[in-house]
Amino acid sequence: MNTTKRFLKSFLPIFVIAILAITSCAPATTQAPSATAVQPLPTNTTGAPTAEATSSTAKPLPKPEEPVTIAFLYNSPANDNGYSQMWDLGRQAVQEKFGDRVNTVFVENVPASEEATRTIEQLIADGAKMIFDAATLLDYGEKAAAAHPDIGFLRTDAVFQPNEATNYYELGRSNYLIGMAAGLMTKSNIIGYLGGFPSAFENGQANAIALGAQSVNPDVKVNTVFIGSWYDPTAANQAAISLLDSGADVLLTGGINTDIVMTAAEERGAYSFGSYHPMSEFAPKGYVTTFVVDTSNLLIQEVQNFLDGKWVGNMEYRIVTVGNGISLDKWGPNVPQTVKDQVNEAYNRMATENWNPLTGPIYDTQGNLVVPDGQVVPDYDFFMGIEWVVKGVNMAK
Repeated sequence: MNTTKRFLKSFLPIFVIAILAITSCAPATTQAPSATAVQPLPTNTTGAPTAEATSSTAKPLPKPEEPVTIAFLYNSPANDNGYSQMWDLGRQAVQEKFGDRVNTVFVENVPASEEATRTIEQLIADGAKMIFDAATLLDYGEKAAAAHPDIGFLRTDAVFQPNEATNYYELGRSNYLIGMAAGLMTKSNIIGYLGGFPSAFENGQANAIALGAQSVNPDVKVNTVFIGSWYDPTAANQAAISLLDSGADVLLTGGINTDIVMTAAEERGAYSFGSYHPMSEFAPKGYVTTFVVDTSNLLIQEVQNFLDGKWVGNMEYRIVTVGNGISLDKWGPNVPQTVKDQVNEAYNRMATENWNPLTGPIYDTQGNLVVPDGQVVPDYDFFMGIEWVVKGVNMAK
């Protein structure tokens, strides 16, 4: 099985070991949330190259009998105030949109192990016709998709089967915007970044943040700490304190799924940013903003196609982008108007002109030219992972 381009490849062993400690919960059926206004996405939502093995002959999966069971898999609690909750809000929107035509269920804390295989097999045995792997289950998700070609798989990972598609959100430009705001807010010129695991994936996030910050403040440095988990509030709190002790006065998070970083920053009088959806309640004084990801439209489109008998995985990458699902949250009460104006202007250029500042020349920490002049770093690279690190990023080992 081809795993050479998976964005978690550089830490798969430690990921598997660490995540085995998390216990999977039973599937939970949903209650309809309050009404969510959604608009159809444009027909072409593919924001990155299709996978190398993309098949042009893949056919739509058969139109399913209704009601259709759609299962969502998360690597942390569904209400984690982070990554999993971002996707679960999309699940709730699907349930609200289609009502009794669908039955959405979810499983929390699913590890990338054989337990994931057993979980998926049980869900399919219980009648699930579509599986959304938001837990990034690596080869375990891939194996399940290969074993069940009649089931539709949506995954936040590289995909290699015709019944799979990758759904994700634009990481590069979103983090660039947050980096800009952090670079304008910092007084110590040290930004603290908390991630899950040392990896090419985290390199990409730190790079985008650093490039955004340095575009408005060339003296900024980004210090990183990795907690060895996607969900460990205690470790995240300790890491946040260590970054603050190192001189950081602004904290940012990567894929870790907790609001504890914001509360730690608030206690020390530092600034902080949320993760994926509004989180100002956790830092009423030091909150800056968040790039908010609304996955509703993307997931509703996928389910609509599936119900209509038109869904084709085709190993494609389908993305939520800046201006089409990704927005900036309201600004915190202590953010100067000049900061708001500068970042809002950049956001508007991205949303209306497709401006991409992640363009060469870009040099790594050793001064090597890694992106030639005029070449754009595709967002696909930020999702799959970047091996190099830009100047000013102190990458923890």
